[in-house]
Amino acid sequence: MRAGIRHLFILALALWLVACSGGEPDVSGGPLAMRRLTPDQYRHAIEDTFGAAVEVAGRFEPDSRRDGLNALGTALVAVTPSGFEQYEALARNIVSQVTSEELRGDLLPCAPADALAADDDCTASAIRAFGPGLLRRPLTERDVTDRVAAAAQVATEQQDFYAGLRLALASLLVSPDFLFRIEEGNAAPVAEEPHRLELTGLTLASRLSYFLWNRGPDDELLAAAASGELQTSEGLAAQVDRMLASPRLAGGVRAFFDDLFLFDQFDELGKDVARYPLFSSAMAEDAREQTLRFVVEKLVEERADYRSLYTARDIPMTRSLGPVYGVPVRSWEGWEDATLPADQPRAGLLSHASFNMLFAHPGRSSATLRGVFMR
Repeated sequence: MRAGIRHLFILALALWLVACSGGEPDVSGGPLAMRRLTPDQYRHAIEDTFGAAVEVAGRFEPDSRRDGLNALGTALVAVTPSGFEQYEALARNIVSQVTSEELRGDLLPCAPADALAADDDCTASAIRAFGPGLLRRPLTERDVTDRVAAAAQVATEQQDFYAGLRLALASLLVSPDFLFRIEEGNAAPVAEEPHRLELTGLTLASRLSYFLWNRGPDDELLAAAASGELQTSEGLAAQVDRMLASPRLAGGVRAFFDDLFLFDQFDELGKDVARYPLFSSAMAEDAREQTLRFVVEKLVEERADYRSLYTARDIPMTRSLGPVYGVPVRSWEGWEDATLPADQPRAGLLSHASFNMLFAHPGRSSATLRGVFMR
């Protein structure tokens, strides 16, 4: 691995391990689990499979934190009956878009010979095109044949090929193999440590991709898992190098720090505007985005020393945030680079507006809340 990229990976891994443990880091990788996709991971899966034109509109069941992280809490949550109804509604809406007249020509791998009848070959082609990415594994024969049979029955009854295809595709989106990252170990134990099991290639691929990218494995990573390449030291190093060099790394870093900093609490943040007249929901959202941009710029774009997160005075700025920092902003819209004055006590992300707003009371500051978070 290139030195700078390797250091970033080791740093991120160390942060993850420390966040997961109250004592010495456990480098065993943690137990096998079924981890429910987070809302962002669900949206990424739809985007990666069907493209950005397909919208994900609907509600999700709430996440649950474990040891301070939603990423760890995904192993503790299930899908309730009402939650399944929400996932089913999401699936129906998504496949309706995919098979719509506006998008089907661009998204589907084929068109039926007769739109008023079943077309098993075209249905199978669509399932094979979308299934491996959604389920994060190669499809079995039954994955295809059972869905083709169900689609044919609906298409025949309704005299509508696309009604049958919608059923087949929606069944992928409500499958436990899609909604959960189901981790597995090889039956044969690790030779040097017989009390432990080795992760399967697909499980390792999933762990890597969701840790580094916060999204599912791409085709190349799945192929490396299927071939056994990922379970060799050289193959693993090559894939990690590739993933760390990918533009998707920025999304994974954002997701990690957004979770670590409890920034999901911004969704319900409120302040006493009589006490803080500059506060607004738009300004709060800018503050959250400011810190995440700052982290990505330092760790991903500049490959800077991690300690610079706590000392740097350069910071992305918007017009709504300028008055908070006492910094002039030239642009009316968007982001621009700014530098905090040297005579100010502000430096690094712990002095960002995001932290001082989030870890405080609605009407006053709180060093105690900030201290509790730092612990």
